[in-house]
Amino acid sequence: RRRVRLLTPLIKFRACRDARRATGDAMEVRGGVGYTEEWSDSRLLRDAHLGSIWEGTSNIVALDVLRAIGREQCLEALLPELNDSIARAPRVLAGRLAASLDKAAEFAHEVASSRNEAHARQAATGLYYACAAALLADEGTRLGGGAQPDARRQLMAFLAYVHRLAPRDPLRRVTGGFEAEFADALLPETPIAPEAAERILTRLA
Repeated sequence: RRRVRLLTPLIKFRACRDARRATGDAMEVRGGVGYTEEWSDSRLLRDAHLGSIWEGTSNIVALDVLRAIGREQCLEALLPELNDSIARAPRVLAGRLAASLDKAAEFAHEVASSRNEAHARQAATGLYYACAAALLADEGTRLGGGAQPDARRQLMAFLAYVHRLAPRDPLRRVTGGFEAEFADALLPETPIAPEAAERILTRLA
C-alpha cells in the first residue's frame, strides 16, 4: 500500500508533463498533423494537457510525493524492491543504477525532511527516473530469462541512466558510435539475448 501511495503521484507528476512533450514532438515529426484539425491528433494534443489541469499542477503533485516520503515513510517500503531489481541486472548496469537510486533517495529524503518546497520538483523528477531505470532493468532481466529471451529493456534502462541521471556536458561534442549502436539494437524491434545486451553494455558503458 505504501509503495502505491508513493508511485501514484510520482508517475502522475512526470507522465502528465511528458505527455505534452511527446504529443508536441509527434506533431513535429508528422509534419504538423495535430495542429490542423483534419485528424484525431489534434484531440490527442489537447488531451495531453488535461492531466496537469485535472490531476493538479506539477508543483502540487510533486509536494504530494514529498508528503508520501516525509510523513508516511513510503520510500522505505519501495527501496528494497528496487534494489533487488537492480541487483539482478548485469554488473555494469547495476552499479550505475544503484548509485543513482541511492543519490535520488537521499536527496528526496533531504528535501522532504527540510520541507524545502523549492526543490520538490527536482527531487520528484530524480526519484522518478531512478525508479524507472530500475524497473526497466528488472523487466529486461525477467524477459531475458523467458522462453523467448529479450533483454532490450536493459539497454533502455542504460539510456534512462545516461540521459536522465548521469551528469552531462551540454556543450560536449558527441563522438563514437554510442547512439548509433543502441539505435541499431533497438529500432528493428527484434529480441536481444541477455548475453548480447551485456556485451553491448560492457563495451559502451
